[in-house]
Amino acid sequence: MDTLRRFAVRAFIACVGIAAALAQAPRQGGASFEVASVRVASASGEEQRRIPIGARVEGTLVHISRLTVGDLISLSYRVKNYQIAAPDWTRAPYGTRFDIEARMPEGSTKEQMPDMLQKLLADRFGLITHKESRDMPVWVLIVSRNGPELEPAVSQPPQPVSVKMINPDLMRRIWYRITLKELCANLTNMFQRPVIDETGITGEYQIAIDFAVHEMASAQGVRPPSTGQPDGAAAEPSGTPALFQSIGQLGLRLESKKAPVEMIVVDHIEKVPTEN
Repeated sequence: MDTLRRFAVRAFIACVGIAAALAQAPRQGGASFEVASVRVASASGEEQRRIPIGARVEGTLVHISRLTVGDLISLSYRVKNYQIAAPDWTRAPYGTRFDIEARMPEGSTKEQMPDMLQKLLADRFGLITHKESRDMPVWVLIVSRNGPELEPAVSQPPQPVSVKMINPDLMRRIWYRITLKELCANLTNMFQRPVIDETGITGEYQIAIDFAVHEMASAQGVRPPSTGQPDGAAAEPSGTPALFQSIGQLGLRLESKKAPVEMIVVDHIEKVPTEN
């Protein structure tokens, strides 16, 4: 359980960090890295826990740490993981993780990085994709019958958000100034399933949401290796009572529906990239 709890906490933080890098930006055709090194991530044990998961850009240098091929596709196409139809081996927890060190041409901006990464995936992994729309389950956030019970935002919060363990099996995330639309975006990142705000409520609020560690791991498709489930058998986030109870205490509720979602469908990809 300790291993699963650490994995879930790190996965939660990672998905928020990766989501921040997925901001939409104008496409820059033909952009490519000047040089790039792609290696299988070798960190393990204590060293693994010290190395951050995600991507960062420092000037023209790009550092990508311990991302799966699915994560790389998500980052390069500026979409969420649930919008990718790809082989099971491309995903966590069993997908191979890669480290990438690359340099962009002088004058490049960080907004161009995803396009360069997309070209790298095509060149080194043989990635071929197409787009299509598919009906998918979504969550819709609506107001409960008795109306909302929302706490006003903190005027000068000590930090935008905090995460703490309530007990060994329960985690609490507190947003000190957040809109309901932003809350839905955060829940989307966690669930890897669209969460749509249909409350009609504007303004900023302080919101605390509790997650049971095993629930959050399940919602993100994270499983302990001992379960024996096949790759890609990510659980539906339907059994998450701690989260739903927190939502209910706000005078809100999540309702399940289906809606069309644009997908990136992987037609071909190699498990092993070409040599550096």
